[in-house]
Amino acid sequence: MIGASSNLSSLRGRLVAVMDRHDYAAELIPISRSEATVAGRPAYKSITEAPGEVDMAIVIVPAPHVPAVLADCAAKGVKAAQIISSGFAEESGAGGRDLQAEIAAIAAASGMLVLGPNSEGFANLQARLAPTFSPVIDHDGALDPPAGSTSRRVAVIAQSGGVGFSFLDQGRPKGLAFSHVVTTGNEACVETFDLVEWMVDADEADVFILFLENVKTAETFRRAAAKALAAGKPIIVVKVGQSEAGQRAALSHTAALAGADGAYRAMFAHYGLIPAETPSQAVDLAAGFAFMGDFAPTGTATAIFTASGGAGGWMADSAAAAGLSVPVLDAATRAAIDQHLPSYGASDNPVDATAQAIHHLGYAGLIDLLRDAPGIDSIIAVASARLPGRIEQDRPALQRVRAATSKPVFFWSYTLPHPSAVEVLTSCGFPLFTDPLNCARAARALADYGARRAAFTAPPAVAPAPVPADWPATGPMPEYRAQAWLRDHGLPVAAGHLVTDAAAAVSAAQALGGPVAMKVQAADFAHKSDYGLVLLGRAGDAEVAAGHDQLMARAAAAGAMDVDGVLVQAMAAPGVELLIGVHRDATFGPMLTVGPGGVMAELLGGGVTLPLPVGADDLTTLLAGPAVAPLLAGFRGQPAADLAALTRLLVDLAALVAAHGDHIAELDLNPVIAHGDGVTIVDALIVTGPAPE
Repeated sequence: MIGASSNLSSLRGRLVAVMDRHDYAAELIPISRSEATVAGRPAYKSITEAPGEVDMAIVIVPAPHVPAVLADCAAKGVKAAQIISSGFAEESGAGGRDLQAEIAAIAAASGMLVLGPNSEGFANLQARLAPTFSPVIDHDGALDPPAGSTSRRVAVIAQSGGVGFSFLDQGRPKGLAFSHVVTTGNEACVETFDLVEWMVDADEADVFILFLENVKTAETFRRAAAKALAAGKPIIVVKVGQSEAGQRAALSHTAALAGADGAYRAMFAHYGLIPAETPSQAVDLAAGFAFMGDFAPTGTATAIFTASGGAGGWMADSAAAAGLSVPVLDAATRAAIDQHLPSYGASDNPVDATAQAIHHLGYAGLIDLLRDAPGIDSIIAVASARLPGRIEQDRPALQRVRAATSKPVFFWSYTLPHPSAVEVLTSCGFPLFTDPLNCARAARALADYGARRAAFTAPPAVAPAPVPADWPATGPMPEYRAQAWLRDHGLPVAAGHLVTDAAAAVSAAQALGGPVAMKVQAADFAHKSDYGLVLLGRAGDAEVAAGHDQLMARAAAAGAMDVDGVLVQAMAAPGVELLIGVHRDATFGPMLTVGPGGVMAELLGGGVTLPLPVGADDLTTLLAGPAVAPLLAGFRGQPAADLAALTRLLVDLAALVAAHGDHIAELDLNPVIAHGDGVTIVDALIVTGPAPE
């Protein structure tokens, strides 16, 4: 430990004291310039003077000295370093950022694995090694697994030190067995998803809780998340920084519709990460997987039984809020249950078993009656676990039913559970929740995770394409050019002609036949309708000619500088108006959004975002999802949209944009009209160059 101290009132001293509380199988060598001995051990002035090989250095010295210390570690052949010290990129000004860059350079040159800086350390509970000053670890038995628990191993990786160890503090009373708690700090070198990948590859954990501020490297995220999903190791993530504050202004509706957190939500959904909104919810979701992760329910129908009618109704409401269904049980199951109920009980669902039936059958007995019920995917037992006697008596039967059931079972206690009740249930393999909504969400998350694992496909490989020679280096492209480019690549764009005078407008309208739309073409007016620069349904020579002159006058009044002309375009047949757009996320690259279209796109919202590149299966799933499917099913007598044609459009557009992702900052097709037979792109905006910051 570099910077070790005997002063227990200092963080440097607390690090030594906390480590010494636990019997880890390693030798702690103190490095101190001011003390000859630390905690009864001889201290050395420099790590270069330390005897033998050093596997890991714990660094807690003032920030300006860290690069030199790390260089000494590299010279010593140290394999890994944990930097506790703060005063780096988390501070304002260039000085801290420069120091952090020095750290990264030394690590890269030496091959040393460096965790931090600005970290609260880590705890490897399996090795009983805890170089941290966290008070969560600073007591005897803090690294011991919960008595009797059958929990799978939970690993916590957090970009916040204090929050990271708080998950351990909250999870242990619930019977969770933790393998690691790692606080990554500024992630100058080792990133959160580097650790996820290592723990998956080395089989060091079964369930992950992540506290995430950002993703440093998109490719690391993709690789680690895909490995975790393939291995069946769920990742529960608390993502902070979701607000719109500080977001850039966007030219496209798409960027506004996707929102500040849209890219993260899209990536989490695609790779099966399970979002949590609160620390307690994260721990409860982890508990659901830690105890019930050997089940893969194929649906979201749950059976609820309870001794309290009120608590059963509360649980039913929570199930509905979490997206679970609570169907009436089949007649045979109800008949079997009715044999054990008093006249004031009910067997429909929730099953109001009453205290009498609970006393007679026990919780295991009721699980037995429900576990083979057809059409039921999970079971929720509503209990009062304040007095552990009833549950303790049930221990052998609970062990038996846990081994016999093929459906996940979750317990919710509407009273504060006794620690002995928690121990009985977790030793038998059941999670116990104190929040009904968290319980229901855990059941739903288990079903969703299984479905995502089954449906996941890796994004298709896409060869980058060169930028067309006539594209502007940066900024919005005139619509007629954007439409021509899309049309040249086979996309169904409404026919149109660019004209520069009234006579040409009349000729274009005659060639197209029927009513036409007329739009001013000026690169500095991306949203033409906002300035009255669009006319719809113009028919007849006189109306078209007058429309051209009217639009040019409006463009001049609006201050348009470079007007290329007027686009005369065939009116599309009626149908469902959609927005299909792309914006480039600074971390993850191109993202595809589909949602309600037209001028009300941002107001209506409701879009779904997917990362590019994306395969046909995921696009088909998107169109079948609740955010988009109701739009396409037909509304107020309109025919249902042609899903096959819309899917083809999305597949072709996704491939095209993914190939040109380095050159397209934003793209809006708004509206795209989905007809009963085919689709039509009516309006197109392409913004070239890097995404604005």
